Amino acid sequence: MPTRAWQELALDFFTAKECATFLVIVVYYSRFITCRSKNIRLVRTFPYWKQMNGLVNRQNQGILRTLRIAKVLKQDWRKALAEYVYICNTTPRSVTGKSSMELLTGRPVTTTGDLLSTYGSLLES
Repeated sequence: MPTRAWQELALDFFTAKECATFLVIVVYYSRFITCRSKNIRLVRTFPYWKQMNGLVNRQNQGILRTLRIAKVLKQDWRKALAEYVYICNTTPRSVTGKSSMELLTGRPVTTTGDLLSTYGSLLES
């Protein structure tokens, strides 16, 4: 297990036929996800150690599920993917009790829900 952020990364190219080819990056320390799809050309190679990319392959399954749901619901897949990545990065993990973003940046993540619960009580009084 890495001892700091950006020490070890998992990278994978992932193709969703109707959408695009993505470069999926997961930071092992925090499980932070980023996904890019701009002008990526896929060149196939054999993996050095297949089990090493288990974490990123697990994220690919979530991305594919999100893209399929967006297609069925006739939603913009780019927006659905951005929402999936945001939720994954801001939801606290059961093991650490912290979100991937918090582990990566060292600061607590403030989401819209946090702001509403904090300032909503002030507005009511």
